[in-house]
Amino acid sequence: MSNAPSFLQSTPVTVLLWIATVAVVAVIGRQLGRGRERRSAAARSEFMLTMLASGLKLVLYTGALFVLFGGLELLRGMEGILGSAASVVSSLLYGVIAMASGLFIARQFLAPPWWRLNAWEPSLDRGSFGISDAAKWIIDDVAELRGSMRLIDQIVVFGCIPLAVLNVMAFAGVGRTLVVALTGLLICYIALVVALFTANRIPRALLTRLQDLRQVARRIAGGDLSARVGFTDTAEYEELGELVGDVNTMARVLQSREQENQALTHQLHQTLQFEQERASRDQLTGLRNHRYFQEALAAELYRCSRTGESTTIAVLDLDDFKAVNDTFGHQEGDAVLKRTAEALTQTLRPYDLPARLGGEEFGIIFPSTSPTEAKMVMDRILEVLGTAGPNDTEQTFSGGIATFPHHAQDQSTLFELADSSSYVAKMNGKRHTVIYDPGKVANVAEDDRVNTRERDMQVKAARTLVQTVDALEGFGSEHSENVGRISSKIAGAMGYDDTFAQQMYLCGLLHDVGKLGMEQSLIQKAGQLTAEEYEQVKRHPELSAQIVTNAGLGDIADWVRHHHEHFDGTGYPLGLAGQDIPLGSRIVLVAEAFDVMTTDRAYRHAMSSNAAMDELMRGAGARFDPDIVMTLVQLVRTGQVTVAGGAAPGSVGWQAA
Repeated sequence: MSNAPSFLQSTPVTVLLWIATVAVVAVIGRQLGRGRERRSAAARSEFMLTMLASGLKLVLYTGALFVLFGGLELLRGMEGILGSAASVVSSLLYGVIAMASGLFIARQFLAPPWWRLNAWEPSLDRGSFGISDAAKWIIDDVAELRGSMRLIDQIVVFGCIPLAVLNVMAFAGVGRTLVVALTGLLICYIALVVALFTANRIPRALLTRLQDLRQVARRIAGGDLSARVGFTDTAEYEELGELVGDVNTMARVLQSREQENQALTHQLHQTLQFEQERASRDQLTGLRNHRYFQEALAAELYRCSRTGESTTIAVLDLDDFKAVNDTFGHQEGDAVLKRTAEALTQTLRPYDLPARLGGEEFGIIFPSTSPTEAKMVMDRILEVLGTAGPNDTEQTFSGGIATFPHHAQDQSTLFELADSSSYVAKMNGKRHTVIYDPGKVANVAEDDRVNTRERDMQVKAARTLVQTVDALEGFGSEHSENVGRISSKIAGAMGYDDTFAQQMYLCGLLHDVGKLGMEQSLIQKAGQLTAEEYEQVKRHPELSAQIVTNAGLGDIADWVRHHHEHFDGTGYPLGLAGQDIPLGSRIVLVAEAFDVMTTDRAYRHAMSSNAAMDELMRGAGARFDPDIVMTLVQLVRTGQVTVAGGAAPGSVGWQAA
């Protein structure tokens, strides 16, 4: 200290310097102690080694500087050129050091200290920080300050200030000027170091907490509302603790609202699903409604158009449902609809789709199903409906089937064809299903459907009249019904389709309706008829044909007109023979003869089935068509047709509910 300025050797300054030194050492020691509390044994060992290495570097750098400047001081004391050169170099070094130190200190005072401490904290940036890093940091700061200066400021700092210092040196002397400059810098540097160490604890805790806050904020922004900031080391900083508390409160509120929103969203989703499900179902039967049926059909046809598969749909219309409502009331009508829906659900496959299209009309989608397979399912449904009518009676339907893409290539046409086929089934006797055939099924217009409903009412009225005729003749009320069922069964056994079989049923049902135009005494007469009475009897086929025509069944009126023609030409009204007699007429003649022979009459008892078959076979080729006789005989022998009751259960036929 002998070469130091005199004021630095004074007692007050020395005491102040030692106090500052002890304070710096105490702060460093405390930081080291707190670091040991938070570090593991391995981390503490590594930290101590790093600190020792840094201290060693500091000693080496300091020693090197003392050697350098000590050597220069020795050379400056020498005489001659060497002493002068050493004096110049020493002055230049002191000047450069003073200049750089001044710029660095100015840079630090221009920026808040806690912004610059990041580089001194290894845990925040890098694994270690040495003397060379500090020198580079100082150089970078000086360069940054110089880069931020305006040109005029750079001229003043790097040009005018050095010249002014040289001017001062010229008057006051080099040594005194350098001592004053370095002493001023030393004071500023000590003030800066004290400020840095004083503020060291604040930014270190703040930065750690702020980093936690930033991470939590990012997690919350990313949707993790369960993120919270810990309260560690916030007791000393009231504002920081309040900030942490506010952030956690905000997160809890957001999480609570998010949970409420999720609960409301879930409830809304469930309500929406329920309403969508409710909107797609028929409230009475629980089946899908017409809108859902059409949407599902559109999706199924789209699938088939891509896969090349086929899809069949069926439309079924309950027979005589209006009569159910009119006779038994709408409550019983609703019960019939529910039982029909249950029958559909019970019979269909899991992947088939039944729907109520409206009123008494239902629809079914059969994915990847041929029309023949769909018809088999429809027949099973008809069997299940055996007790679905009022008072456990049979409920029948008229069904129509169409297949994509075989019958139609678009949705609307496909549905129209199936619907038209169901009306064709209804027009031809009901109680069966018709597969669309362009040769037999035309697109039924609304006018045709109105006519069909009117015809149904007329047929129902005619059926009532037929039952009256049967009662007058002494057959009870089942004769015409039995003739219709036997005729239908014969047609099916001969290989004809359902449409023809249903027409035969109607023909057999209505064949004697014209007897209502005869005198009641003549109908009930048990003895032999006179010639005049016989002529009256021969008129009833024509009357029957006229009534059938008026009922809208002109296609079977001709069969009714000639149902008393004999195969050998001895019958009436025209005496037709052989194949000139309509096939329907020949079938009804055989069916009626069998039922009459096997039913009790006022003048005789019923014959056995064997006796009746023998009688039919004796008349084959004369009164009866032999092929039809043999067909009926086979049906009786196999039990498909029974005596005094017509066809066996499960046969084709029509019954009004």
